[in-house]
Amino acid sequence: MEFLYLIIGVVIIGTLALIFQRYRRKKALKLIQLDSQNLTDMAMEESLTNLKLLNESLADSVLISDVWGKGVMAFEYQLEVKNLTKADLNGLKNRLEQQLAVQAKVQGIKGYQQNRAFVVSDIWVKDDILHIDVSYLVNKATVEYVNDMNTLEQNN
Repeated sequence: MEFLYLIIGVVIIGTLALIFQRYRRKKALKLIQLDSQNLTDMAMEESLTNLKLLNESLADSVLISDVWGKGVMAFEYQLEVKNLTKADLNGLKNRLEQQLAVQAKVQGIKGYQQNRAFVVSDIWVKDDILHIDVSYLVNKATVEYVNDMNTLEQNN
């Protein structure tokens, strides 16, 4: 009987240890995501202001990694725009990436394994709302996400 109590105790302690470890990992990931989001928000606000696309403060970005997987540092921004066509998007994407590169250099932000820090991973217009997905290339998961998005874009 004592042996059974010992086994039950070990199982309970092991389960609690696993739960605690998972909680700590989730909390650490949330802190990294929040820090990445703040850095990306600052760079985007400056970049959009320099491109004269932002008249007021930038609305909060939305983390999109919940859809794509853990550790992906990609954020969506939405802006009201008038008279922006799909044909304008490639030029805007290039100009925005250039501005983001400038902001990364100014703020000393570096990407994972010498990659650039920020990439516009997706951009589209729907109902006069410009949607911009910006990825902060801070880790392998985000670099792989951007590569996957580029592959999808080339296949469509």
